[in-house]
Amino acid sequence: MRCWTGIPRGCPWARAGRAKSEGRRPKAERSPKPENRRRETYARPADGRAASTEVRQCPSGKALHSRLAGGLVRISDFGLLSAFGLRISDLALVCLLLCLSPHPAFTQESWPEAFNRMPLPANVTQLTRTNCVDLLWRAFQSNGVVKALVLMPGATDTWYMFQAARVVLPNANPSLLDAISALTNQTRIRATFRPPFLLLHTGVDVLEPVIQVQDARTAAKLKQARFVPRGVYNDRDWDFMQPILKKHLKVAMRPWRYSTDSWHFYRHTFAAWDLTGWEALEATAMAAKTTCTIYRNKVVFQVDMRVPDPAAQSFRPGS
Repeated sequence: MRCWTGIPRGCPWARAGRAKSEGRRPKAERSPKPENRRRETYARPADGRAASTEVRQCPSGKALHSRLAGGLVRISDFGLLSAFGLRISDLALVCLLLCLSPHPAFTQESWPEAFNRMPLPANVTQLTRTNCVDLLWRAFQSNGVVKALVLMPGATDTWYMFQAARVVLPNANPSLLDAISALTNQTRIRATFRPPFLLLHTGVDVLEPVIQVQDARTAAKLKQARFVPRGVYNDRDWDFMQPILKKHLKVAMRPWRYSTDSWHFYRHTFAAWDLTGWEALEATAMAAKTTCTIYRNKVVFQVDMRVPDPAAQSFRPGS
């Protein structure tokens, strides 16, 4: 008779009671990576002995700073320890010299330089009442300095009413700068650069526009708005300008079109490239001698009653 003394395989209580083999060796504990260890190199002693190199615990920020200040640790340009001392690489030196040198690519172009590259149409020898504004506005091109060329009311009156309107150009192939220089040298018209506008004016014109803000949100909206890509306006009244401003700036414009409140506005004469909504308001106000007030989703223009400042600065090219 066979006696059964074994334990059925697979019983959980049998596995729990099974002892591990005494001959099995557990896996040895792995040493962690020396992530916080760094090889430090110290300067060669004064007596000529070799510099010591040893592995130590990475010092704290204050300790490292003190060692750097004391000259013990020298770090290269690439963040590694070096025995050759602190040096500036050739590439860093070249970049530093390029930043400090007055290279033409980093200098801002002046408005006379920009206007000197804008030619007038061929076979133009003089400016008259009939061709002056048209020639200037056609020659004015988009550039990075002047965004609008504005003929202010005082210059308009001087040119069309109070002076013999005839200006002789200096050479056979004149530029826009030559035309501006001839106007300022042969008439009472002055040229003043008020960024981003070049103002053609006389002593009776006020060169600073007045824009009063009663609603900051609408003002911020106008500064982000875009006017027409290119605007050319020659002797245009408020009834012509009002719907253009309203359409592109997305706010109401007052006075209403055909309103008697605009009868005392000067007519608008200016050429512009890529103005913001705020800059369009400034150019419109200076061209018509008006002020404007910004309300909630509405802009109101009124006649500018200010007296011009006699100490206004002007630039007369060629003088």
